[in-house]
Amino acid sequence: MPLVLVVVAVILSVMQNRAKAAGEVDFVSRTAKGAVSIIQTPVAATLDWTGNFFSGIVSAPSLNRENIRLRARAAELYALESRLAEEIEKNERLSQLLKIPDQKERNKVAAKVIGYDFINQRLQLNVGTRDGVKAGDPVIIPEGLVGQVVEVGSRSSFVNLLTHSASSVGARVSGGSVEAVGIVKGNGSPTLLLEVFVEESEIKTNDLLVTSGVSAVYPAALRIGIITNVWLDRDYGLRKAIVQPFFKAAALREVVVLTR
Repeated sequence: MPLVLVVVAVILSVMQNRAKAAGEVDFVSRTAKGAVSIIQTPVAATLDWTGNFFSGIVSAPSLNRENIRLRARAAELYALESRLAEEIEKNERLSQLLKIPDQKERNKVAAKVIGYDFINQRLQLNVGTRDGVKAGDPVIIPEGLVGQVVEVGSRSSFVNLLTHSASSVGARVSGGSVEAVGIVKGNGSPTLLLEVFVEESEIKTNDLLVTSGVSAVYPAALRIGIITNVWLDRDYGLRKAIVQPFFKAAALREVVVLTR
């Protein structure tokens, strides 16, 4: 053994013996313990991380199931909220139907729209002869006139909208003279055409049109629509106008049939 190592060994041995005699931890033991501690720290951290990693693997299926359950519950609550909003809106529409004024010698039959035929401007209702509905009965909403029943079964009926090409109704300007009357016709488009027979009749944009009451089909003063454009057809001596009805077919849900 080299002389240097022998001298170092003797010195360390002397230091260790003196420390033991004094009841202290010698330099050699303290250094060795520190080295072991340095090794233990990362090992312990590694073991903790490994334990957490494997614990996560073991609990992953349970967490996944819980996540799926919470998502399903959230979907149920969203659907319930949507149904509640629909019911609130439906109740509001029904309450508005109840506010429709009574018509002389007419009964009001509430009906649900169960079918749409936008091409032919037609609706299907869930009421029929068993409810007292007959062909020719007017159909209205709180805002005004919608159309007329044209076909009836025992439990359902079909309605031609005012916009149907075969529809027509006598009309006058609300608040105007009875003489200033004309015919409102459907033409298959979302708007109506008004023809006024007296060229001098005073009609203008934003006038409100109502049923004239000269027909046995429609009671007087049912709201039809608002005039949006007026012009004079000199070839036929008629004043004509475009009329915007108060309904939109796609938005109709509940209506009232006026029966006799």
